[in-house]
Amino acid sequence: MKKLTLLIMSVAFLAAMLITSGFAEAEKAKTEEAATEAKVEKKADKVKEATEAKVAEKEAKIEEAATEAKEDKEVEEPAIIATESGLRYQDLVVGEGKEAIDKMNVDCHYTLWLADSTGLVKGDKIDSSHDRPGSFKCQIGVRLILGWSEGMIGMKEGGTRRLLVPWKLGYGERGAGGAIPGKTNLIFEIDFLKAM
Repeated sequence: MKKLTLLIMSVAFLAAMLITSGFAEAEKAKTEEAATEAKVEKKADKVKEATEAKVAEKEAKIEEAATEAKEDKEVEEPAIIATESGLRYQDLVVGEGKEAIDKMNVDCHYTLWLADSTGLVKGDKIDSSHDRPGSFKCQIGVRLILGWSEGMIGMKEGGTRRLLVPWKLGYGERGAGGAIPGKTNLIFEIDFLKAM
């Protein structure tokens, strides 16, 4: 009987040891899993921080580029020059060739827009020599509106000038051909190709 009791106790002790060992292994596994999760979480936080930093850096660069572009645009905008007649113009590109004078035959390209009441804001595009084959040849001061003739004087070949033409120097009270109503301000952009 003592042997049986001793045997039962030994088996019980071994069982207890195995159970305890199993609990220890389970606890160890849980601890390792928790450590792994903590490492993953820490790494994810670092990746998130790095990504946010990169996004913030890119946004800052975009904002800086936009500010520089705005400043460049403000610097590059040509001055508007007003004449005694009420014509205003801007030299978008200053040419380097012959200077236009009254009665000179010239070869040009142009685009014409209606303008708002201030004469500064483009409305509908009415006509453009760029939309047709060839350029536009004319004689300054002959069969042209006053604003065009006055506006080309002083331009140099290779130049581009924007003319802000008040209606009195354009097509007057009557307008032109239905496309240009009476008392309408106009905006021309003229490319002076060459003197002829």
